[in-house]
Amino acid sequence: MLKWLGETKPQATLSPLPVPEQAANQLLVLKVRAKIQYQTYLRILSHVHRRNTMRYNLFENQRNEIILLARILLMILFIISGWGKLTNFGGTVAYISSLGAPMPMVAAGVAVVMEFFVAIAIVVGFYTRPLAFLYVLFVLGTALIGHHFWTMVDPERAANMIQYFKNLSIMGGLLLLGITGPGKYSIDGR
Repeated sequence: MLKWLGETKPQATLSPLPVPEQAANQLLVLKVRAKIQYQTYLRILSHVHRRNTMRYNLFENQRNEIILLARILLMILFIISGWGKLTNFGGTVAYISSLGAPMPMVAAGVAVVMEFFVAIAIVVGFYTRPLAFLYVLFVLGTALIGHHFWTMVDPERAANMIQYFKNLSIMGGLLLLGITGPGKYSIDGR
């Protein structure tokens, strides 16, 4: 109590925190804010990670089964076609000769080997990677020799243009197969 001209007045009780206590409180507030921001950051990061996991690993548990299915789907057309060429080899030689391909007997033999035997090897997963890349060259040659739509007129042009671009699409699948490999369900086993 202070005496002021004979009166007693209560003293103002402002007790400021000592400087170290104030700094400690401010530091505590900053730590709490930082922790909240960090937890928010982790929640956002977790959400992004879940989204990316789905984007990149959606069918990872079925990878080998899907690769087996892809090998079958890529080669079924060739196996059926190759069987037809093998069982009617004379007709195959005549057809290839009509396309103007050089050495039609050799070309027909290559077609049978590639479309039937190599296709079966790819389906069962035997030497899959090198055979897939070899098959890309075969399919490209087939597209250029058998489906040269740019020299044709409609309706033959339209039909061969579709076949040509289907061959290019098949080449894309074969390139992927050559990079990914045959998967677990194969003779190669990779």
